[in-house]
Amino acid sequence: MTAKECPHGIRMALVAASAATAEAVTFPIDFGKTRMQLHAGRQTFSGALASAVRKEGIGGVYAGIQPAIVRHLVYSSLRISLYEDLRKRLTRHFSNSASSALAGLLGGGIAQAVASPADRLKVMLVHEGGRDGMVSLLQRILREEGVKGLYRGVVVNVQRAALVNLGELSTYDQAKKLILKRSGLDDGLAVHTLSAFCSGFVASICATPADVVKSRVMAGQAHGVVACVRKIVGFLEGSSSKSWAQLWGGRLEKKVFGPYGKGSSQTGDALGHGNLRFGSLTNTHVKPWVTAGSETMDRGEVNQLSCAW
Repeated sequence: MTAKECPHGIRMALVAASAATAEAVTFPIDFGKTRMQLHAGRQTFSGALASAVRKEGIGGVYAGIQPAIVRHLVYSSLRISLYEDLRKRLTRHFSNSASSALAGLLGGGIAQAVASPADRLKVMLVHEGGRDGMVSLLQRILREEGVKGLYRGVVVNVQRAALVNLGELSTYDQAKKLILKRSGLDDGLAVHTLSAFCSGFVASICATPADVVKSRVMAGQAHGVVACVRKIVGFLEGSSSKSWAQLWGGRLEKKVFGPYGKGSSQTGDALGHGNLRFGSLTNTHVKPWVTAGSETMDRGEVNQLSCAW
């Protein structure tokens, strides 16, 4: 079967399957990232995983994997379909780069709005250490908060998804063109993998602040985006260490923000002596590489991979 003969339904099913597989493989990274975000400045990536294994067992790092997979089954297949459809329509009115960026923003935002309840369940399960199962937690949220409780943090979650897709999907296209032009490689799995790695890195830089705020709001540690940002940055409770780099988990403290934030050197030392560290940027960076770019491919590229599968 050639790429053009692959039905759309099969292509989207394979995209969803690859996304779910990537989520399962990389979930311990996602778990550690979320725990770091919920304890910003007080826990390293390795410390978060070690603490979970010590206190909750090896299965503790997989708390929340069920709703995480459900989220990706819905989110990844929907955002890829929306991205390509929107890009084709927008190309009639905008340049290729602009249409890719707008399609990424809109497609990612809409898909995340649909999948946000599963994201809330995942964050809560990671925060509570899997104390309840997914169904029990769902029932508790509905009983205590109603249906609207499932959509707690949906606004910042949509913003995060839009930023991820702006950085990931649009960058993927540009990175692929540059790699094909400069490397001499054929348009195949190697190019898709390299392009996905580049797009994942850019997406992580763009989306990490919103991801940190989303995790805090969904876990019930904050009741609003503005208040959450002010607390993380250090403008509340008389903090003497104020730095916007806290929104990136301190990873950029010494390299970028250090000279500009009051008390930034102390903050950098508290977060790991200013060294580059795993954490908030890691999961978004790694996952596209694990999927070999299948999540960020347009339909024509998904054709090539899925039919080869």
